[in-house]
Amino acid sequence: FSCHSNDKLISLEGGPSYVGGSFDCHGCRNLISLKGAPSIVDGHFYCFGCINLTSLKGSPQSVKDFNCTSCIELTSFNELPREINGKLTVHDLPKVKNYLSIFKIKKVMLIYADDYNLQEIINKYLPTRDVIGCQDELIEAGYEQFARTK
Repeated sequence: FSCHSNDKLISLEGGPSYVGGSFDCHGCRNLISLKGAPSIVDGHFYCFGCINLTSLKGSPQSVKDFNCTSCIELTSFNELPREINGKLTVHDLPKVKNYLSIFKIKKVMLIYADDYNLQEIINKYLPTRDVIGCQDELIEAGYEQFARTK
């Protein structure tokens, strides 16, 4: 399902509730909400480049991969899908600091982030879900601003 680069969209209401493949709403510059997004996406969910998106509230509950790169107004990872069966891509999110909230997501295996060292530290602890160990190493490496859960 694709509605990408549609500058008339401000929400995803009226779209499908389930997508058997990928869902692509990237580049919808006026999208301010993911309300109405499918609850399950068996493939990838792309909302990257939605520059006015401030929250991920309404995200699917389950996806294969999730990409919210360049959603520059996004302030938190609190509303990410409950289950990501693959990778989370989060480049160019200058206002997001609560990277450790990623550990609450079921099955997420990898994160791709701007900073390679930050990415490597988080990916090291994702398989075991050792939030405390990850937090300690982030602080030790000088990434205390990303060592938040809220």
